[in-house]
Amino acid sequence: MAIARSDQLIQRSPIFWFRGTCGMRLIRSGFFALTYVVILLGSAQAQSVITIGETPVLSADDSENGNLLLAQSATLAQAATIQSLSFYITVASGSLILGIYDATGPNGGPGVLIASTNSFTPVTGWNAANVVTPVSLAAGNYWLAYLPSDNGLGFRKTNASGNCAYYGYTFSSLPSNFSASPTSCTPTTWSFYATLTLPSSGGTAVNGACGPANGATVSSAPTSGLCTTGSASAVSGSGPWNWNCAGSNGGATASMIMLPGPVSNAVTSPSSAPAGITVMLAMPPMLSAMRDSSGCLKS
Repeated sequence: MAIARSDQLIQRSPIFWFRGTCGMRLIRSGFFALTYVVILLGSAQAQSVITIGETPVLSADDSENGNLLLAQSATLAQAATIQSLSFYITVASGSLILGIYDATGPNGGPGVLIASTNSFTPVTGWNAANVVTPVSLAAGNYWLAYLPSDNGLGFRKTNASGNCAYYGYTFSSLPSNFSASPTSCTPTTWSFYATLTLPSSGGTAVNGACGPANGATVSSAPTSGLCTTGSASAVSGSGPWNWNCAGSNGGATASMIMLPGPVSNAVTSPSSAPAGITVMLAMPPMLSAMRDSSGCLKS
């Protein structure tokens, strides 16, 4: 992103250069004024994420769970890929491992280990740890599990709701199968959740790309030539005009700007400007040299 500020100008007569981006904005009262010109290029679309579990910081303190493998139930409403697990800590002590089990245990309890984090040293606040191997999950019921090494580790819970199961397990890598006869701690839920990414809609990623309207100088908002690829957004602004070309299937979004051309009452030389006003003379032929290979204004 290139941002040009009126207090960051370096004069190159007869125009002003904004740190490598030549920007001109016509004020229709009859003169060019110093202004901001912002150009965003190629900002990638964030991949859609969802969470399952308990994201609020709950009110009741809990601890004394060292060398216990505990799990709480969670429901996934749509297919997604597990990426990380997050656990809220109030008192840091010892080490912690997080994991997720399926619901193939007795009576729909925790069954087979699906993914886990490495052991890590927790800190106070939210602790987010990536799973060792992201795994695609179908919609259904799951169990989020945690294994502390020390009784001094403090965290948050509620005893108002949530299915819960646990059993004694010496701190080490999580077992591939949860105990078939765990102790129930229902109702209990900890501040503990999983972050997952949704699958893409399919197909090859397509980046948004500028159309011929980008960087042109005209007297009214553009209505055509907005994008060569991607979906054009609504045109905003009153000169300069801005719009986006959104990519698809995870492709990048490009942002464009069109500069206004001169009107009949625009000043044409520094000597004709009102007192105290600095004139920036537009030089439209130079705009072609300011574009990159995709046709976007260079930042």
